[in-house]
Amino acid sequence: MAKRTRTWNEAKYRKYLAEGRGQGELMEYKPWVQVQDFPSKGIVSRVKGRTTGRIHHLMSNLELRYFLL
Repeated sequence: MAKRTRTWNEAKYRKYLAEGRGQGELMEYKPWVQVQDFPSKGIVSRVKGRTTGRIHHLMSNLELRYFLL
């Protein structure tokens, strides 16, 4: 059985807003989508940005490579 549900509803939307997702600037910014939100058997990465100093959630090797450019 899956750890998390994939359904999107009003309650989940309000929960994300209450957590402060998608808000803030630079180091205090909290991404709307995080790697733990989606079940995956693939590669995910959490990388600290040089300019912002925050953790960036990347969902694939392609995103990681582009970020490192």
